[in-house]
Amino acid sequence: MMTPTVQHKLFEPIYRKILLLNFVILIASCSQWRIKNEIESFSKEAIRLPTDLEIVQDGVVLPDSLKQTLTNPVKLILYFSANRCTSCVIKGLRDYDKIFALKVENQFSPIIIFSPRDRAQEYKALITDLKLQSLPYPIYIDKHDEFQQLNTKLPEDTRYHIFLLDKDNHIVLVGNPLASNAMWSLFKSTLDNMLAHDGVYVPEK
Repeated sequence: MMTPTVQHKLFEPIYRKILLLNFVILIASCSQWRIKNEIESFSKEAIRLPTDLEIVQDGVVLPDSLKQTLTNPVKLILYFSANRCTSCVIKGLRDYDKIFALKVENQFSPIIIFSPRDRAQEYKALITDLKLQSLPYPIYIDKHDEFQQLNTKLPEDTRYHIFLLDKDNHIVLVGNPLASNAMWSLFKSTLDNMLAHDGVYVPEK
């Protein structure tokens, strides 16, 4: 199994210093080649964020305030599409408290986006579940599936729907920082690097 460092070097020429945080991609199988190619294609363009969103925080639906978050030079996007088990994901949202504890005002913010894709029943269930959870941080609801429409090259594999963005919304990290201790350490060191360089990842020499 490759270490995160070796893995980073493998993809570095292709992904603009992207560090794959999730699973080691062995280039032997066709499916793994497909994932590699999807991420390569996806990472070439800046991520575009929806503008028409609802927010649920502390059990209350609030007006959209994502514009304030967009000014932060570093953002971690956690995107959950309608293909996921929404209720299962919501039950596990408290796991991300560890990430939100790293939030730095006007510098770094995690952004959780749910996309129920305009299904009335699913949207209603999503809002109900979020109100019951009463999470202390904002959860953004993409009712019209704008995120997927704006980012058409998003990988099919939902493991790669979490990514750390630099100040220009280019991807620096892909994958879940909570997947292992090694991945958390890699995420933390990369975040510290970017915060120290005004939202830009500067490779260590």
